[in-house]
Amino acid sequence: MEYNHPLDDPKYYYDLGFAFSGLGKYEDAIKAYTTDIEKYNNYGALENRAFCYAQIGNRRQAISDYEKAHDRIMEKIHAYENVDDPRRKPYLKDLVRVQCYIGELSMQMQSFEDARTYYQCAILNCERYPEVLPEELNMTLLYANSAFANMQLQDLELAASDFAGSLKNSKSPVEKQQIEMAINYAGLGEAVKRYMNNNR
Repeated sequence: MEYNHPLDDPKYYYDLGFAFSGLGKYEDAIKAYTTDIEKYNNYGALENRAFCYAQIGNRRQAISDYEKAHDRIMEKIHAYENVDDPRRKPYLKDLVRVQCYIGELSMQMQSFEDARTYYQCAILNCERYPEVLPEELNMTLLYANSAFANMQLQDLELAASDFAGSLKNSKSPVEKQQIEMAINYAGLGEAVKRYMNNNR
């Protein structure tokens, strides 16, 4: 399918990809996003194309696109030398979201080292700048996901530390109960208590 627009609007292919994705036509969305990427080098299109690849089961290509988006966002961030420059914040929010998506896909592919690395990067960014946490995410989940990656890597001390972070950030009794169940299942109750007591 060929996509043409007489005005050559810079947003046309991106919007077209978004529309196709919303209809579940992921192959067509990928084609539209690819055109946008080739013409405008848009990291948002890379991120959205990654989502489409994930939806059709191509996790490896999805991770590749997310990593490319990650690198382009980092370039945007580093354009501002002052680490506290407020113009960095929107890019940091995009960065955290991409880091979490890579972490999630890496877990699905059993690339637990990569998952841990990206989840930890996301956690560090959000601990330093709480306002960059995307609305669809929360710190409880980030810490818990990092804990699960550490469990798969048999790094139980780091898993206990992450579970403690997850408990500390839990916002509801249901969340807390779910985390405590995971902790008890992993046999990390005493280790988590130690981290909680040390951080009081």
